[in-house]
Amino acid sequence: MTTPTTVPVRLQLRADTAANWTSVNPILLANELGRETDTGKIKIGNGTATWTSLAYQAWATLPVAVNAGGTGQTTYTNGQLLIGKTDGTLAKATLTASTGVTITNADGSITISATGSGGTVTGVTATSPLASTGGTTPDISIQDGTTTQKGAVQLEDSTTSTSTTTAATPAAVKAAFDIADAALPKAGGTLTGDVTLDNQSDLRFGEATANGTNYVAFQAPASITADVTWTLPATDGTVNQVLSTDGAGTLDWIAAGVGGPILESKQVIDQDYTLSVGFNGISAGPVEVADTYTVTVPAGATWVII
Repeated sequence: MTTPTTVPVRLQLRADTAANWTSVNPILLANELGRETDTGKIKIGNGTATWTSLAYQAWATLPVAVNAGGTGQTTYTNGQLLIGKTDGTLAKATLTASTGVTITNADGSITISATGSGGTVTGVTATSPLASTGGTTPDISIQDGTTTQKGAVQLEDSTTSTSTTTAATPAAVKAAFDIADAALPKAGGTLTGDVTLDNQSDLRFGEATANGTNYVAFQAPASITADVTWTLPATDGTVNQVLSTDGAGTLDWIAAGVGGPILESKQVIDQDYTLSVGFNGISAGPVEVADTYTVTVPAGATWVII
């Protein structure tokens, strides 16, 4: 069996001055490195190009550029810092002391310390909305806010408050919104539930604004023994019909009757008239139907002139 032998190896790059490299202008082997001893620059051969045709390696050129992972700088003084610039490079900068501050730049360190013994407070003032009692140990407070003064305001949940110095909480705002959302708009809207006019309140219908402020109204009696609901008919009635109840709250259109010892009827009918189906009509003659008007007697109805 062959015994392994350890052979010490030292790697040495080809090196010469820049002038000699240019003068000789050799062809480096592929991946062979050559270094200029006076500039520190390095080139890598490709096996075909001469020395002067090869490009220097950015990573091996001092200073190493920022885009090659370097700083772009070669020398520094004590306390200098590298500061980034908008163009992507780095610049050297030194901290500058201002009043009351001392900066000591050492080899690899920076010391920042305060100078002087400070001062004495002789008085404190405040600008609105802050307030100060003055003196060297004042009480500082925030003024109350108003409609003309910036300051602190207290929150409250009321939805009926008229205060000008408090503010509504989100809960109060939400409650006020719900109340407004449930209200019937003044310009009109649709009600989805029952409407109750309490304590004999009127349901009023006003006349045209140009004509005045009078109105007609419906009103409940002062005393009601039981609830009553009247249901209106689904369609309009005919001429001279009136609403009649069936005693159970349902209203319907029927022909109007005239009471008294003498039944009177018009001698000239000056409007269209239709008898109700299932009813008889009677008029005292003579009777004239005026021009352009019609009396309609449907099937199941009778009109008698006597």
